[in-house]
Amino acid sequence: MLVNLSANLIRELSQRLQALPEAEKAFLPHDCDIETLKSLLKQKDKHYYIYLDDSGKSTGYGMVRAWEGYDTPTLGCVIWPVHRRRGHGARLVSELISKAGELGYSSIKLKVSLKNEVAHRLYVRLGFEGTGEVAADGQIWMQRKTDKGPKDA
Repeated sequence: MLVNLSANLIRELSQRLQALPEAEKAFLPHDCDIETLKSLLKQKDKHYYIYLDDSGKSTGYGMVRAWEGYDTPTLGCVIWPVHRRRGHGARLVSELISKAGELGYSSIKLKVSLKNEVAHRLYVRLGFEGTGEVAADGQIWMQRKTDKGPKDA
């Protein structure tokens, strides 16, 4: 379930994000300190940041980033290592796709490393397709339609 963040959840989110291995922090377009997170979470008109809470347990973090100057928002997410391979990633990504649709976008995109086979398979299973674009960091871009729109149609 996507939930709003209380001060305690922001503190926990900051700690969990800072504890991730450096390679996994690559999806983060921001710092992980509490003040940065508080500031970003107030900017819902530009970025939508969410937290996944499963029966009171923090299982991951995800965001739909509607960057200025881009027609299609991007998706970013991470599931905490202890909660992986239990369906949380599929649920979080599905909710993020729905959130992008609720925000009025007809599609959403992401980038993923082909070395991250588990994530790549998940995105394909959830309907993402490669765009043919390769990011400067070597990751590939993928995109899929939401069930809403047509903000970026």
